[in-house]
Amino acid sequence: MKTNLTKVAVASLTALVIGHASAQESVSKPVGYETLNLVTGFNYIGLRLHEAPVISGEPTLVDGAVVTVADGVADALTPGETYILEVTEGDATGDTVLISSFDAANDTLTLSIDLSANLFPNDAVFTIRPSADLESVFGLSNSANLTSGPGLATSDQVWIPNGSGGYNKYFYGEGGGFGVQEGWKDSSENLVTAADVNLVYTNGIIVFALAPNDLVVSGSVKVTPTTYSLQTKFNLVGSVYPVGATLSSLFGAANESQLTSGPGIATSDQVWIPGVGGFEKYFYGEGGGFGVQEGWKDSAEVLVPDPADVDIPSGLIIFRQSESESFVFGSEPTFYANL
Repeated sequence: MKTNLTKVAVASLTALVIGHASAQESVSKPVGYETLNLVTGFNYIGLRLHEAPVISGEPTLVDGAVVTVADGVADALTPGETYILEVTEGDATGDTVLISSFDAANDTLTLSIDLSANLFPNDAVFTIRPSADLESVFGLSNSANLTSGPGLATSDQVWIPNGSGGYNKYFYGEGGGFGVQEGWKDSSENLVTAADVNLVYTNGIIVFALAPNDLVVSGSVKVTPTTYSLQTKFNLVGSVYPVGATLSSLFGAANESQLTSGPGIATSDQVWIPGVGGFEKYFYGEGGGFGVQEGWKDSAEVLVPDPADVDIPSGLIIFRQSESESFVFGSEPTFYANL
């Protein structure tokens, strides 16, 4: 799949809206748009422009997954909205987690996982932003112009990872006779509330398109690190950063992400980059005797001259040999520090 990076609004990316970082105020970020070119068939994409942050703060107490925050932080959140907490400073920098619920009266946030084991809140600073959803990306009434038919088989489909190795599938169904309603539907062709279907940007999504189309995604640029937690085997992820993401920036020129490294591709974690007719596959090979060099290599086990020249599209697959308690760390491109 070709991703048109030139259509990102670069002028907007380099112009910061003035904001103040405090427990009571949000931090404004550069904004822009990106056009993702959808081809007929499977498109592996990720969201690289995001909902704008609404508040920043510091935890005052952590009890398992329950985080106590300063007065005013939880008040800035809207009931019924799903939010993502991003740790931007401190020992847990890069951790990204959904907020399961919040209590403005008691100034608490309940996270979907317990971050206390990750040295949160030692010197931690966090930012909170809404999660994107089916409606915000594709439109309440299908403003993305996905092909709409009477059923799943005759419509473009949006596949969202369900966390159990499979996908939940959605489509925009056209209305018709016999009481058939128009709207977003699941794979059983039941109507769904599109705003309740979250699209978390660390996860990639699949768009199965019946015809070529351009999907325009707009929003805020994330300029801080992002941490991924990967399962064994296939992980469809988003590359998060709209411009400048490469093999070396996301995974490290010397494999700072600590992907499993073996003597060959069959024993190593693999980075699969979607392309025309298939995937380009890369791995970090360990060195050894008989002149075997350490470094990033392609599927033919040929050394990549410069991993910074391997561009990462919006969505990619990471094939993980084994599950690990450690996080796989992806860094933002270095020039983002100037945004």
